[in-house]
Amino acid sequence: MIKFVRQIKTLVKPVYKILKLVYYKMLDFFDFVKGKNPLIPPRSMIFIGDGDYEKTGTEFLEYFKDLGKLKPTDKVLDVGCGIGRMSVPLTKYLSSGGGVLRF
Repeated sequence: MIKFVRQIKTLVKPVYKILKLVYYKMLDFFDFVKGKNPLIPPRSMIFIGDGDYEKTGTEFLEYFKDLGKLKPTDKVLDVGCGIGRMSVPLTKYLSSGGGVLRF
């Protein structure tokens, strides 16, 4: 019985990955047609974290401003920025005197 369950899991995992990719590619297409913000990566490329990409970044921007006392003229070093979930709202908030360096 245990061997059978392992075989089923082995077969289902690749199918799940393919269906998930197809689903996200369709969402990417609809986002493109609607004119989504070009700074936000396609959903099929968001490989870590869940939830709304923009909403999460905006929420953390408020934390940076309230708890970290971030001002528009500050400069931010974003180490391990990944796909830029935190950096995108920072680029909108920081003025020409400030900025974000990502790596």
